[in-house]
Amino acid sequence: MSATPSLSRHLDTMLEDQLDSFPESATRLGRDDGAHRARRHRLDLSSTDDLQSWLQRHAGHLRTLDAFDPATLAPMERIDRDAVRLHGQALQAAAALMPYGRPEAAQPYVVTQLSGAWQRLPDFLCSKHPVQTQDDAEAFLDRLAAFGTVVRDETERLERAAAEGVRPPAFILSATLHALRLQLATPA
Repeated sequence: MSATPSLSRHLDTMLEDQLDSFPESATRLGRDDGAHRARRHRLDLSSTDDLQSWLQRHAGHLRTLDAFDPATLAPMERIDRDAVRLHGQALQAAAALMPYGRPEAAQPYVVTQLSGAWQRLPDFLCSKHPVQTQDDAEAFLDRLAAFGTVVRDETERLERAAAEGVRPPAFILSATLHALRLQLATPA
């Protein structure tokens, strides 16, 4: 074990990579201040390339986790290691089975009536993003400006999935279009 970092340090590294890649979660958890203030200015990864890069890093983290010999760990460390491994392996398996959806959330479709930037970000920005300082307000505007990029990335992912023959069922498409029309018709 001397060549690898401690289990606790590796789990911290995994968590920080997760929060850097999905800074909306960092905001929800209050982990976007101090040294991590830059997280408050960004939205979650959304492009195919960025998500694939994150999945590769995640797989590397799991390989490092596998290198920890359970026999050398304290009982709670074994539980921590096994819990993170199980969750991570499930995420990797879901991503392998559903490369066209939202692998980071183990969802088969990029956008539905219940998910996607169109649904998530307005609520997140209005209810979770703090605006108490000038930097908070600037971070809010940075995130708002990035909204279009996320929608573009999701649209590209939808188009790629459709080209591969992956389309949500008709009831999901119908409900999503209805919800989008309502959102567009509602005054700001």
